[in-house]
Amino acid sequence: MEQKSFVATSRGSILPLMLSFFLLGGFSIIVQVTLIREFLSVLFGNELSVGVIMAGWLLGITLGAWLGGRLVDKTTNPLMVYLYLHLLLVVVFPCQVYLIRTIRSILKVPPGEYIPFLLMGGAMVGIILPFTLLIGLLFPYACKVFTRHREEGAVKIGWVYLLESMGSLIGGALFTFYLVTHLTPFQLIPAGGIALLSNALVLYLLSRARPLRNPFPYLASLLIILWVVSLAPQISERINSFTIEKRWQSLSREVELVKSVDSRYENITLGIKEGQYSLFGNGQYISSFPDEYNYANLAHFILTQHPHPRRVLLIGGGIGGLLKEIMKHPVEHLSYVQLDPQLITSVLEYLPAEDKAMLNDFRVKVYYVDGRQFIKTTSQKYDLIILNLPDPSTAMLNRFYTLEFFREAKSRLNPEGILVTRITSAESYLGGEVGSYLGSLYRTLHQVFRHVLVTPGQENFFFCGDPAASITADTDLLARRYLSRNIQTDYFSQYNFEYLLSPERVEFIESTLSQAKGLLVNTDQQPVTYFFNLIIWARLSGEGLARLLTRLNELNIWWMISPLLLFALLRMVYHFAHKGKLESYRRRNVIFAIASTGFIAMAVEILLLFVFQNIYGYIYQQVGLIVAVFMFGLALGSWGMNSLLLKETRWEIPWRGVLFGLEAVIGLFCLSLPWVVGLFMRGHGGSPPSQYSFMLLLLAVGALTGCEFPLAARLHLKDSRLVGYTAGILDSADHLGACAGALLTGVIFVPLLGVKVTCLLLVATKVVSLAFLGTGYRRAR
Repeated sequence: MEQKSFVATSRGSILPLMLSFFLLGGFSIIVQVTLIREFLSVLFGNELSVGVIMAGWLLGITLGAWLGGRLVDKTTNPLMVYLYLHLLLVVVFPCQVYLIRTIRSILKVPPGEYIPFLLMGGAMVGIILPFTLLIGLLFPYACKVFTRHREEGAVKIGWVYLLESMGSLIGGALFTFYLVTHLTPFQLIPAGGIALLSNALVLYLLSRARPLRNPFPYLASLLIILWVVSLAPQISERINSFTIEKRWQSLSREVELVKSVDSRYENITLGIKEGQYSLFGNGQYISSFPDEYNYANLAHFILTQHPHPRRVLLIGGGIGGLLKEIMKHPVEHLSYVQLDPQLITSVLEYLPAEDKAMLNDFRVKVYYVDGRQFIKTTSQKYDLIILNLPDPSTAMLNRFYTLEFFREAKSRLNPEGILVTRITSAESYLGGEVGSYLGSLYRTLHQVFRHVLVTPGQENFFFCGDPAASITADTDLLARRYLSRNIQTDYFSQYNFEYLLSPERVEFIESTLSQAKGLLVNTDQQPVTYFFNLIIWARLSGEGLARLLTRLNELNIWWMISPLLLFALLRMVYHFAHKGKLESYRRRNVIFAIASTGFIAMAVEILLLFVFQNIYGYIYQQVGLIVAVFMFGLALGSWGMNSLLLKETRWEIPWRGVLFGLEAVIGLFCLSLPWVVGLFMRGHGGSPPSQYSFMLLLLAVGALTGCEFPLAARLHLKDSRLVGYTAGILDSADHLGACAGALLTGVIFVPLLGVKVTCLLLVATKVVSLAFLGTGYRRAR
């Protein structure tokens, strides 16, 4: 009787049940990426905000899985609960998108201002939590519905895990390579809803236990009809435009919205005020046009530093009037590198005729590629390399401010070549985090170039070269160069140099930076400059967070490892002193093993993403492939362990020994990772290894993680005997560990500790897990 109350017992219902696991995995990953993109468009996001989004997502799954594990074995009809959760999922998603697009208005944050961090974090988690709670709840209910007998519980839990991972893989790849450029969120919502609910309706109709007068089929059918109607282009586009207008009003109320486009890389928005267009990427200001005054000052100030700038490389920021002003100098060839082609195409029709013509000038060559990738692969040499990029506020942008990148860029300069970069600073204050931020870049550049000139002002320009370069702060010399080129403009003159390079201010900034102590070098493996930028950003959005990050900067690895080791020691001492039950101790050891593996898997994935960007350049399709490869590894590992579990009746396998071995392998993998990463960074013969060999690392991480989950389920079930509870508690532990890994690795561990020390911290986590498992095994013997 109990079986009929919840299990899809007919053979025909097994396929839609398994398909529902797959669809849930795909739908959840599409929702996750969509919500991240939406949040970045309104919160001026950096790694900290992305970390909070990911942590909120994983925390919700943790809570949902824990709650589901507590409830599922007490539920009389898990199948109907499972189906009703589908209904809630497809209703919550559109509400989330609307709330995100109007969040600044709801919180009454003035346009252009940062949202205080605690308020921002609370809003993020509050919006994300309903969906992720439902996803977490679904996992133990899915495992319960899928399992007829306790003996097959571990294998069925593994199958649910495998199918969800495969769905995530396909959903992530589909979104990255097709959906993101072809469908708006308000087209994705009904498309996903139709797929989920149609399959759920089929599952309901094919299951034997169908209570009469149950409202589920009617509600599901009604929602399907609504989603089909809302897919009509005129309806979905009207809803999307309405919510975009709401978002725009909260970001820039005084500027009229002209266009909003989602590219593969960002949300691109164009506005107009009093005849001047302003371009934004993910809510952050990029440039304005026409703006001849600023572009003239920028171009002529930079180009006069070189006596004969014939070949120029411009990375970023060429839209508007900058190209036109650069080409007023004796430039024979200009390479303009811009990652996102849609950034140019979306504004092309609004550009002034002269600026539009510059893009087709025979002397100008536009490359739609990542700037660092271009530097690595081009054989061209330049007299001047101009980095016209935003501040290093994210790990992706920080790649253009590291020791390794500056070395790569230097190799593309002619002997008298000059590299120019800039960051936002303070007019007259160089203490505290501002000094650390500016000083880290100053010291990093000095590791590569013998001569570094820093200019004062709200923006600090860094002119870098070797002794053969002609870098100078001599305003008379620069004025003569400028006049000799017969440049026609109303917005710049030879007298501007006297203000831009005031001798007293130049001397002040040079003496302050050169005499500063303890300045850190910004590297690919320890990106400290972006961490200091993060502190400055945090100070703008709340003093408390800035103080916390500053205190963390003062800690070393022992402050981070000590609490972990102390916890391990106290737990083992308490257990042996009180002679607790062996079964309870073992179950908790398994839970800790899964939590630590979730933590390490997320940490290593983020760490490898950092490394991949630094080696191969930020290529969005490949980043999507990274996630897909990791998910494929999860699926592969889960399938392999499931296959092994099915042979249990024929083979006597010491499963606790297998888990101990897996934990040891994961620990050794983390220990060897810095050495492997070093091999990739150094390359062979000056060239990095193939990207496909790099993907093997991700595949290995995913496979090890995927192997452990069904094995942990098998061991936990041996002691607890409750399938739903086991599925819930293990899924909760896995996502809780991943939540900590997402929040800590990219924001704190890698910037402060570097790759090597971060890996040692991960090894310490596994050593503690091995100690727990080892003591439990010895007590059993």
